[in-house]
Amino acid sequence: MCISDSSYIDIFAWDYLDSVRRLTAQALDWFQALAHFKLTFEKRPNISAYLNSNRRPATLMLSLSFFGGTPETS
Repeated sequence: MCISDSSYIDIFAWDYLDSVRRLTAQALDWFQALAHFKLTFEKRPNISAYLNSNRRPATLMLSLSFFGGTPETS
């Protein structure tokens, strides 16, 4: 990944990898290229500032409900 050539797909990929990592810390141990992508993406100045700010949600926002499908009903 070239730092200056990121796209919204990179953001979606990072978000998914971060969600998986939150479920289990060893999620990327077998996938070194994905782990490298995630770390490289997190080092970008604006991304790093966001990750270290209080704007980032502290909890994993997944809908766990089979009925309703919203965080409020899960």
